[in-house]
Amino acid sequence: METSALTALIKGMVGWKAVVDIVIIAAGLFFLYHTLLRLGTWRIVAGIMLAAFLFLIANFLDLKGLEWIFGNFSQVAVIALVVIFQPELRKIFEQAASVRRFEIRDAGADLPHMIVDSLIKLAAQRHGAIVVFPGKEPIQQWLAGGFKLDARPSIPLIMSIFDPNSPGHDGALIIQNGKFIRFGVRLPISQSSRLPEEYGTRHHAAMGLVEKSDALAIVVSEERGKISIFDKGKFRQVK
Repeated sequence: METSALTALIKGMVGWKAVVDIVIIAAGLFFLYHTLLRLGTWRIVAGIMLAAFLFLIANFLDLKGLEWIFGNFSQVAVIALVVIFQPELRKIFEQAASVRRFEIRDAGADLPHMIVDSLIKLAAQRHGAIVVFPGKEPIQQWLAGGFKLDARPSIPLIMSIFDPNSPGHDGALIIQNGKFIRFGVRLPISQSSRLPEEYGTRHHAAMGLVEKSDALAIVVSEERGKISIFDKGKFRQVK
């Protein structure tokens, strides 16, 4: 009888609604954790986990003081988190609302090979470079400075843009619809702590842009002569 009662109690506690509830919460926490971690905002994750742990302890031990604090300040804390971490939260909702696949639209068959050949030459000469391909999301709000350009792509033009004596060689070259549309552009600097220490300003700028948009950025390191690709908030070295 006692066994049957215990079984019934467990079934009542773990019904299909409870399972669905747990799965949805777990999936949401998993998505939130990985997104915040990828954006380099692991401190947010640690703070939320600590607050949740203290709340559970307060409920379990029936600590009235902590329960009162959580009950009265939880709404204020949520508002504070939204204000303080607005850029990160905005990025999370943007990612949840859209699915994107990067395309070099109307680029022509020769453009990718031309870009690759140019970047390899720049890397061999230890000339730093940032090349940006916008995706489907507008990136104008993240760009600053630079010079407008409406030119057909060519290797000599790329080499001249990133020549150390060029006035815009420290900035990014924007390539859209198969044309060079802007160069010498300043990009937002990433605050991510996941980039290697040897990565310089160009790498942090490229990461800053791909964290905030669906653009793709390619960086040539001036110091090491290495080529890295930045996309979807991630990076990989290819040469």
